Amino acid sequence: MINRAWPLVRARLDEVFGIDLRTLALFRVCVGTVLFIDMIRRFSDLRAFYTDQGVLPRSWLAQLEGPWRFSLHAASGGAWYEALLLAVAVLAAFALMIGWRARLAAFVSWLLLASLCTRNPLILLGGDYLLTCLLFWAMFLPIGARFSVDAALSQAPLENTRHLSWASAALTLQVLSVWFFGALMKTGHQWWPDGTAVYYTLSLDGYSWPWSHWLLHFPRVMQGLTYFVYWLEMLGPLLALSPFFTRPLRFVVMALLTCMHTGFLLLLAIGFFPWVSLSSLTVLVGGWVWERLARRRPLGEGVRLYYDGQCGACLKLALLLRTFLILPRMQLQPAQSAPRAETLWRNQKSWVLIDENDRAWLKGQALIALLRRSPAFFWLGALLSGAGLRRAADALHDFLAGHKERLARWIDARLPYHQRRFTSGRIAQGVAALLMAACLAWNLATVALLPFGTFALLTPIIYPLRIEQFWQMFAPFPFTDNGWYVMPGKLADGSSVDVLRPGKPLSYDKPWSIALDFPNQRWQVYENRMYDHRFAQHRLYWARYLCREWNREAPEDKKLLSFNIVYMLMRTPPPGGTAHLEQLVLWRHQCVPPQAPPPEGEEGGAQLDSHPQAPR
Repeated sequence: MINRAWPLVRARLDEVFGIDLRTLALFRVCVGTVLFIDMIRRFSDLRAFYTDQGVLPRSWLAQLEGPWRFSLHAASGGAWYEALLLAVAVLAAFALMIGWRARLAAFVSWLLLASLCTRNPLILLGGDYLLTCLLFWAMFLPIGARFSVDAALSQAPLENTRHLSWASAALTLQVLSVWFFGALMKTGHQWWPDGTAVYYTLSLDGYSWPWSHWLLHFPRVMQGLTYFVYWLEMLGPLLALSPFFTRPLRFVVMALLTCMHTGFLLLLAIGFFPWVSLSSLTVLVGGWVWERLARRRPLGEGVRLYYDGQCGACLKLALLLRTFLILPRMQLQPAQSAPRAETLWRNQKSWVLIDENDRAWLKGQALIALLRRSPAFFWLGALLSGAGLRRAADALHDFLAGHKERLARWIDARLPYHQRRFTSGRIAQGVAALLMAACLAWNLATVALLPFGTFALLTPIIYPLRIEQFWQMFAPFPFTDNGWYVMPGKLADGSSVDVLRPGKPLSYDKPWSIALDFPNQRWQVYENRMYDHRFAQHRLYWARYLCREWNREAPEDKKLLSFNIVYMLMRTPPPGGTAHLEQLVLWRHQCVPPQAPPPEGEEGGAQLDSHPQAPR
C-alpha cells in the first residue's frame, strides 16, 4: 500500500512545494534587482548610519548587541571600509541578477546584508528581515539553472524543469508565513471586528502619502479594505498550500496578494518592503504559466543566428543572447556551415540573423531584430528601431568588431564553460530541513502557540544567521502616535536655526507631508524610533552626529552651540474625533567645541530633558 500511495503523495508534495526552475530564475532576478537598488541607495547615508562618525558608533553598538550577532561592517568605523563592503555587495547583487555563480552570489549577498543589518539595527525595515531570509534559502536552491550566465555556459544542464527539496519547501513556507503569522499577530479590535485599522494607518502622516488621505472620507471603503487585508493574510497562505485545486487557488492568492502590495506602494510610505514582498510572490508562479506563455509566443522558433565558428567567444556571446533574451528555440550555427550566411559574414564582417521569413539581418539590425522577438525586451527593440538609434546600434557593433580579439580574451578568461552542479547535496538539504523546522517553531512562538522559552532555545541558531521571524506589520494594531520634529538651535552669532532643516526658517507648523519630509524611509524609521521611550538612550548619539555635521564646515560665527530635539505629537483620534497637538522636548544638547573638555559627568554636554514622554 505504501509503494502504491507514495507516487500520489510525492505528486501532491511536488504540486505544493515544488518550484519550476524558470520560476526560480524569475525569483532570482527580482530579488537581485531589489537588493542591487537598495545597496546603491545606502551609499547616500553611509557616513550617517555605518561609521563611527554617525548616529551609532561601534563603541555604543557593542553594548547593544548580544553574543549571537556578528557583523563584518563592525571591523572598522571608517567610511572607506564601509564603502568597500557596500561596493562588494552591489557587485554580488548584480552577479545574482544575471546568474553568474548564482549560489555563491546569493551567499555573499546574504552574508553582507546580514552583516549590514547587524551594524545598525536602528534603521531596519521589514523588507530587510524578509530579504535576508529569501537570500538565505536561495543558497540551497538551483536559482541559476535557467536564464543565467551559469545556465548559458553549462555543459551539465539540469534537464528536469521542476525542483522539489527541503529548501524549496522552506522557501515556499517562508514566503507564506510572512502574511499568515502577521495576520495571527493582528489581535487588536481595530482589525476585527471594528475594521478601523486602515483608518488609523492612513491617518499616520509619517507613513502615508498626501494623496492617501482622500480615502479617509470613505469610512465604509476603509472598513472593507481592513477586512480584505486581514482575511487575505489569514486565509491566503492556507489556500496556497492546499493539495487540491492547487493551481487555480495559488494563482488567485498570488493575484490578490499582488493587488494588496500594489495598494501598499500607492498609499503607504513603508520603504521597500512591498517590493521585497512582490519579489517573494514570484515563487508562487506555477510552471503551467510558463508553458502557456511559450505556446502564445514562438520564443525564437524558426530563427537562426550565425556566428564566427572560429571564435569561441562568439559562440559564448550567442549562447548568452539566446538565454537572456529568452529565445530557447533559436538555432545557433557557425557561419561557415551555410553558404549564404558565410557570404554575408565575410562581406559585412558581421554576425548574421536569418528570421522565420528567411530575411537576413546584419550588425546592429540583427540585435534589434532579436530584441523585438524577445518576450522580455521587445519594448527595447521597438525603442531602438528609430533611424538614429539604428545607426548607433551599427556603430556599437563596428566598435566591438574592431576590438574582437581583446573582447574574446576577456570573455574566455572570465566566462569559461563549466560543469558545476546546480543543486545542493544531501547534507545541505538536511541543514535546510532543520533550519526550516527551527524557523517554523520560532514563528509559532511569536503567536504563543509554543512556549516563550522557544526563543532562548533557538536564538543561538537563528540570530547568527539573521533569519529571525517577526512579522509585526501594524500588529497587534496600528499605533496612534503621529508627529514631526523641530530642532531649534543657537549659533555662535546668536541667530536661531532649525538644525533638522538647514536653510529654512524655524517653524513649528506641520509640514505639508511628514512622509516626504524625511530624506528616505531609513531616516523615517530611525527618527520614529528616537521618539519611542525605549530608544531614548540613542538620542545622545543622534545629537552628537547633528552637531558634528553642522560644525564640520561651518565658519566660526555660524557654529552650532546648542539645540533641542522637539517632537510635535499629534495622536490619531477615533473616527469622527479631533486630534490634539502636544509639544514634547525629548532632548537638550550642548555642542562642545573641540578645544573644550566636556562637562563633568555629561560627555558631549548632552542631557535628557525632564519633560515626561508619552509611551508609544
